[in-house]
Parts: sequence; structure tokens; C-alpha cells
Amino acid sequence: MELTTIGLLILAGLFAGFINTLAGSGSLITLPLLIFLGLPANVANGTNRIAVFLQSIVGLVKFQQKKVLDKKKGLYLSIIATCGAILGALLATQINAETVSYTHLTLPTKRIV
Repeated sequence: MELTTIGLLILAGLFAGFINTLAGSGSLITLPLLIFLGLPANVANGTNRIAVFLQSIVGLVKFQQKKVLDKKKGLYLSIIATCGAILGALLATQINAETVSYTHLTLPTKRIV
């Protein structure tokens, strides 16, 4: 991988993290970029999920440090989110890579426009 490509990936990651912090949806930047760079859609999605997971852990720790974390509500929402994640993962394994690639590359563009 070229140095320019690595630099662009780092800049895109920082920008996506900034966007996620302000409003969410940083994946609209990172996911199409990873697919454009040649990763299969399912691998790009999995790679992107790692970054989202790590960012969520950092947010959880910071909320807990500032004593603004409602643990009861958080547990309830975590259960719901986990069920959705499992269902989404099961559905994602049933969809072929071309459809996922098309969905990740074209739908975000249509949402922006």
C-alpha cells in the first residue's frame, strides 16, 4: 500500500471519528472508502465495526468517569442493541457481496444528495 493511501486512510479515519463524535454516521465516510480501496464489502463492514466498537467503549468510559451514565437504562438498551446486532449479522451473512457492495456505495450517496 502506498504512503499516500495510508495517509488518506488516516485522515479519513480522523475525520470520521470527528463526525461520529458530533452527530454519528462517520461510517458513511469510512465504509465506502474501504470498499473503494478494494476490500470486499463484508470485510470492510467488519473492519468498520471494530472502529465503531472501540469508539463506543471510549464513550462508555468517559460517561462513567463523568458520572452521567444511567447503568439501568444502558443495560436495557444494550440488550436491545445486542438483539439487533445478532439479527443484522444473521441477515448480512445471507446477502451476497455484490448486493452489500452496491448498498454501501450507492445508498449513502443518495442520502446525502
